[in-house]
Amino acid sequence: MTASAHAAWAVAVDSPLAQLLSYRADGPLHAGALVRVPLGPRRVTGVVVGPAAASDGPATLRAVAGVFAGIPPLAPAWMQLAQFAASYYQRPLGEIVAASLPPPLLDNEPGYLERVLDRLVEPAYVATAAGRRAITGGVP
Repeated sequence: MTASAHAAWAVAVDSPLAQLLSYRADGPLHAGALVRVPLGPRRVTGVVVGPAAASDGPATLRAVAGVFAGIPPLAPAWMQLAQFAASYYQRPLGEIVAASLPPPLLDNEPGYLERVLDRLVEPAYVATAAGRRAITGGVP
């Protein structure tokens, strides 16, 4: 999946609106990327569906507030499943996506999850030199 440099993107957000919303992005995005976008007075998490259809122009669109850079875009097969479920249950795509994503992705800004994941990968314990020798049987 390659990134594209379109200026306007169709984004599915958790709202009762049946249509996708269009947002302006300063850089390239992938279909399936998780983004944080303004919706009224608040910011919500959405998923990029693809380039937006012809509109009045990117200058009139609101900008994407942030991209979840540490999370790979959702797979095309996952997106197809979500679109099928939205069609089958006659619900907006954004509601289906929001119901299937973990709550920390929906409730926080993009940098939050990266900070949490960074803390999880830091080693909790570090063996001393004597401990390393004991583990390896004296092999350096």
